[in-house]
Amino acid sequence: MFQLCIDIGGTKTAFGLLNSEGVLVWSDRMLTRKGVGGLRGMVQEILRVIPKQISSVIGIAVPGKLCGPRYHVVPGTGVQLGDLEDLSLLDIFEPMLPNGFSLFLINDALAQFAGGLLQLGLNRFKNNKVVYLGPGTGLGGGVAWVSPTGIIEFHTDGHFFDVLVPDEKSAGWVMAEDVLSGRGILEHGGVDISLLTQAFVSLILQIHAGKFLKAKDPWAEADYACVKGTTDFVIGGSIGTKLEGLFESVSQALPDFIRLYCIPDSDVAALTGLGFLRNQDASLTCDN
Repeated sequence: MFQLCIDIGGTKTAFGLLNSEGVLVWSDRMLTRKGVGGLRGMVQEILRVIPKQISSVIGIAVPGKLCGPRYHVVPGTGVQLGDLEDLSLLDIFEPMLPNGFSLFLINDALAQFAGGLLQLGLNRFKNNKVVYLGPGTGLGGGVAWVSPTGIIEFHTDGHFFDVLVPDEKSAGWVMAEDVLSGRGILEHGGVDISLLTQAFVSLILQIHAGKFLKAKDPWAEADYACVKGTTDFVIGGSIGTKLEGLFESVSQALPDFIRLYCIPDSDVAALTGLGFLRNQDASLTCDN
């Protein structure tokens, strides 16, 4: 029996089958379809093309902040999915499922974060706090404590997309996602490694200091205290892992006390991370 995992991204959606040991044995991709009708049609098509029998719990990773028992997407945090304000993800996806099937839903950045920790070697992060930053279509983020036994515990809502960082082209401060994302690169006229490095370094050092301004999604004082002092940062996302020279440039610009890691294979990290978290049952909602 295989586990079906689906990673819905802002541009593409990856889906694959994991065996009983959490190893990805088959995968494919398609362009993401947005809105309720698009998402339902996409899941229906995936269920038609999978080549093997699957277990009754399907894992789906989605952009945005998920809230409450019905997994509503908090307005403004999941714009990559289309207009889903006041809609429950369970209400969207459950009608597409075969009888007796259920869903495990989690933020896509947290799924890739977990898969990245597995790829990098979970043991090196045990008994430590780690921050994930994943620039792709948008800017994903996460904060986790890895227990001495290897349990991944998420803290805060993990959103850093709206942290203000310097932007030398506008000579002002902008949201991190306005620079560190595919959209940000397009709006700045193309790839500028120096500009991306400046934004990345500023964001990482502000998180380490536990002092930063957020433009949209406010944090409590306890959230700032939680990330203060973090020295281990994991970089993911299609831009963070595939843009030539970016990781090296950021690493060289950071002080020695910051340890920076890059996810080796971001294409499959979210799928394997999703399976790991489903088995660990470490879902994150507003109530956490």
